[in-house]
Amino acid sequence: MSRLLAIACVISVKYHYDDYCGNDYYALVAGITLEELNGLEIAFVQAIDYRLAVSAKQYANYSARVQNYANAAHPEDFVACPNALFPRFVGNQSQSR
Repeated sequence: MSRLLAIACVISVKYHYDDYCGNDYYALVAGITLEELNGLEIAFVQAIDYRLAVSAKQYANYSARVQNYANAAHPEDFVACPNALFPRFVGNQSQSR
């Protein structure tokens, strides 16, 4: 998994949900060490100047870009997202921390 995608997902989950897994779990899912994940988290939020929210205009802009890319891409270009990334939505796995 891309480190950028992994840390973006971790930060997004922490921003949007009060109940989330620990960094040790996310590091395991991402296939990196806990220390590396912690460092990436700090570097990422500093790089975006701690601006975790986006405006409606920014969202619409990037949403349109993603949609245009998806429309131009072939289905084989996409990789299925494993359920392990979203334990809240997979049975009782969210209970086993």
